[in-house]
Amino acid sequence: MSCKEGARKDRAGFTLIELMVALFVISLVIAGYVGANILAQRNTEVMHERTVALQDANRVIEMMRNDDVNATTCLPSNTACLFPETVTSRYHGTLSGISGLTLADEAIAVTYTGATTGTHIILNPTVTVTWTSYTGQKGTAATEAVQIYLGAR
Repeated sequence: MSCKEGARKDRAGFTLIELMVALFVISLVIAGYVGANILAQRNTEVMHERTVALQDANRVIEMMRNDDVNATTCLPSNTACLFPETVTSRYHGTLSGISGLTLADEAIAVTYTGATTGTHIILNPTVTVTWTSYTGQKGTAATEAVQIYLGAR
């Protein structure tokens, strides 16, 4: 045995194939981590949009309640709310002129179901907020919507 062969066998280290397998495994782990982060970011953006839409819907409901505080009354045990016709005519259909809307192509619509009793209408208003979401797959736009239904308790 020559001196060169003995020195080569005494060396400790990794072969090229072992290094390639290790790099492949590490790259799979990194790709999975990056993919999970992208998915988490997309879900965070979707939840942010929905939260903003719900806040806008609640703001419209509060505007309706505060429009005529003296005229808005509730029946015993909060079974239904009475809104005067001035409130229902002002807050009906697609609303315009609401400041602070931040979602893309955001629209707020108010619809009512209920019955007329004397000068008041017993209403179950539904506030629908629609917007265009760009957080979907492949960057395509999709119309999203949330609804708040104020019914009898």
